[in-house]
Amino acid sequence: MPALLLALAAALPALAGDFDGDGKVDQARLEPRGGAHVLVVERGAAPGKPETVTLVADAANFFIAAQPAGTYPTLCAKDVGAPCAADEPRKLELKAPTLSFGTEEASMAVAVWTGERFAVTWLTD
Repeated sequence: MPALLLALAAALPALAGDFDGDGKVDQARLEPRGGAHVLVVERGAAPGKPETVTLVADAANFFIAAQPAGTYPTLCAKDVGAPCAADEPRKLELKAPTLSFGTEEASMAVAVWTGERFAVTWLTD
């Protein structure tokens, strides 16, 4: 049974990169937790203390990638769903490649390190 669990864990998406901008390699990965899956980032600056980014509903079609630097309209700026809240940005400027994730051909978000946590902003639904 342990070999099967290791094989399943190896098949879950993972990506290495500097997602918090500190120059150290971080590891983003999908992990099973309590009958569901969560996206976590283990920061190179804090090994052994993974940061939970989001709960994942559809692990079968889930992806993790690096979103290139650039300026992107947010989901609310596209007039999809609820309008932007007063404190919600209409565009997001990424100065470096940033952790992105979502469901293949359905949705995409980016997770930007705030210095305390990964803040999630949806770019597509």
